Amino acid sequence: MAKTWDELEHGNINERTCYFIMQNADVDGAHHKQWVLDQVLRRLAGAAYSWLIEMYEQCGAEWDSGIAP
Repeated sequence: MAKTWDELEHGNINERTCYFIMQNADVDGAHHKQWVLDQVLRRLAGAAYSWLIEMYEQCGAEWDSGIAP
């Protein structure tokens, strides 16, 4: 049932994000759930996404963008 951002036409960023999460919350597998988290972060962070990932990785962690279901 995975839906992409392109399929979500109505609502503000919060409504669209909530809808995206609800449409994709039932995916099986940690790698698919990580993809959902990454997609939400990309949408909410906008142009700051790359900077956020860079800061995250400078703390010694590695960001995983997951695998689309």
